[in-house]
Amino acid sequence: MKGFQAYACLAALTFLAIVYASTVFTRNPQIDYHYNLDLFWSWRAVFRGSREMLKEDILNIVLLLPLGGLLPFVFDKKIRWWQGLLCGIVVSLGIEILQLVLKRGLFELDDIMNNSIGCMLGCMFGNLVAYLLAGKPIWRRDG
Repeated sequence: MKGFQAYACLAALTFLAIVYASTVFTRNPQIDYHYNLDLFWSWRAVFRGSREMLKEDILNIVLLLPLGGLLPFVFDKKIRWWQGLLCGIVVSLGIEILQLVLKRGLFELDDIMNNSIGCMLGCMFGNLVAYLLAGKPIWRRDG
């Protein structure tokens, strides 16, 4: 592991700790389990004119954008869009399951979708930054 790669790993782990702390562990427990399995409900509200839901959806997309941006540096190679999306699904699913089980939030499929899209977009941006910093791709071609 190269020095810069180690710093990227440390940054990603620190970022994940902050995200989990702010979305799960600093919240007060609720009495009941709360969940919403209606996919795209928040976007339907946005299209009906809800500015509050638009703000929430954008913030959910932005939440994992930095993690996605770090992935090409953590793995020192190009991260494909679907790998960034998959990473976002895993991290977001972890958050949502903990929120449900610990009764510290609302388990929402829309949050998983929006967080995952953000991680994917971040990884695409990270690939571009890695390319621009190196003047050429810093990753190996995986086929």
